[in-house]
This record gives sequence, C-alpha cells and structure tokens, in this order.
Amino acid sequence: MNRFGNNNITATLPIALFGSVDYYATMGACARVVIDDTLRYDKRQKSTHRFTVVDTHGIKNLTVPVSKPDGVKGPLRWSDIALSTHGMWWHVIEETLASAYGRTPFFEFYIDRLRRFFAPTTVDEYRDVATLCRESDRAIRAILNLDNEITYASQSPLPKAPAAPAPSCSAIATSAPSEAPAAKASAAQVTSEAPGSAAPSKPAAQEEHCGEGVQPELRVPAQAGNAQGHPEVKAAPAIQPVEYYQVRADKFGFIPNLSILDLIFNMGPEAPLILHRMASR
Repeated sequence: MNRFGNNNITATLPIALFGSVDYYATMGACARVVIDDTLRYDKRQKSTHRFTVVDTHGIKNLTVPVSKPDGVKGPLRWSDIALSTHGMWWHVIEETLASAYGRTPFFEFYIDRLRRFFAPTTVDEYRDVATLCRESDRAIRAILNLDNEITYASQSPLPKAPAAPAPSCSAIATSAPSEAPAAKASAAQVTSEAPGSAAPSKPAAQEEHCGEGVQPELRVPAQAGNAQGHPEVKAAPAIQPVEYYQVRADKFGFIPNLSILDLIFNMGPEAPLILHRMASR
C-alpha cells in the first residue's frame, strides 16, 4: 500500500528506534517527511534509543545503551553517540521480542528482516545511534510499503519550515504508553508558504512540545494558496487511536501507541490499513 494520506504537507520528525504506531501513522499521512537525524544529544530523550512493547508481564521498555565519546568538547549530536556493549542488550531485546510476540501470526515472517538491529554484530555494523535509527527506519518503511518522499536532514537538509501551531502530541507521541496515554487529537493548522514572505513567528503561548522535548514542524507548499491569493490553511493529520488485534489483549486490554513492531507482528500486511484509518478518522 502507498502512503496513507493526501495531505500535501511536509512533516519534520525526530529520529526514533522502532518508533511508535502514531509516529508511523503521521509519517504515512504526509506527502513528504524530513527525519531530523542532526538533533543534539539529550540524555533525557530516551525515546531516541528506546521502544515499548507488551510482554507476558505488561508494558516493557527496551533500551539500547549508549556511550558518549571521551574528551569531546561542545554540544554532541546523536551521530556522535556510540552504541554500547553493556549488558548484552541485543540478547535481552531478542529474547523479550520472542516472549512478547512469538505467538503472534506474523512474528516468524518478519523477525529475520529485523534481527540485524539487535544482534551481537550490531554495535560494529551501526556505530552510532543516528545510523541505527536511520537503517531500522528504512527496514520498517519497506515492510509498511511507505513510498512517500522521505529524506534525512543530515543527507538532504530542507529550508526551515515556517513556524506553525504544533500538532497534538497524540499525533507524534514518542514516549511510552504508560507515560503518555493516547488522547483524542485536535487537528493543528498549517499555513502555506507565500513566495518571498518571512516565516511568521509563533507566540510562546502556542508552543507545545511533543514526546520528550521534540517539536515536530509541518509545512504546506506555496502553491496551495486559494483563488483570492490568500494562503490556504490546511489541517495537519490528526492521528486517532484505532484498536487492532493484540496477542495480550485478553490479559491487559488494548494498549495504544506501542512500538510499530507491535502492529507489524500482530497485523502483518494489514498494518498499513490500521495506520491509514488512524490518519483518516
């Protein structure tokens, strides 16, 4: 299936390891997406190298430990942060995924396409957090058949989008479900760029930081003006939770906004249909 929405919008999203279901619903709903892999390192932003699943005991956060370089002065970016070998984390992740999803209909079908991201050789193959997130994201988008325009800020930076009210946090939640339960999203508005016009500044009162301190940006191309020549205001994709089959639902009920792995292992080729419904309601 192709991209899920018809929103002629460019979204800027943070990098994320096996990002949430909402994250990929937002990505699929936009014509173009810039994934910002140039963000500065912030040790509080665990969602960059952590993802959330449900195993036999409930919600579980799986984290790839990281290591800061020695003797480096000045601000660091995620591309400067190496993967650590501490605690044989790859074994923990593989065992947890097998326990959590081994009984799901599509675990065996997809797991071999993902094992390279949590294997003993991962630390050598993907030397920094940004690279691991980029390559795992490519694998996920291939599974979801996302064919909209995706670029990475480090490889093909775009001009900064004009400031606009941020979408609801439920549209791009990067925190664990236990930290930020899905809420009914209200559509943000995005104003098209007029040629030669300066980007409007956003009042401080309108700022809304989603996830763990990362504010997504959205923009609409300049040709979207109306017949009177005024900029056309479009609604950003409003992501709403949609229930789907979860193997642990009989024990824990439906849990929204887990890692995209939860949706893929439970729903397989129907995963894009769920994401489409989330962006279309």
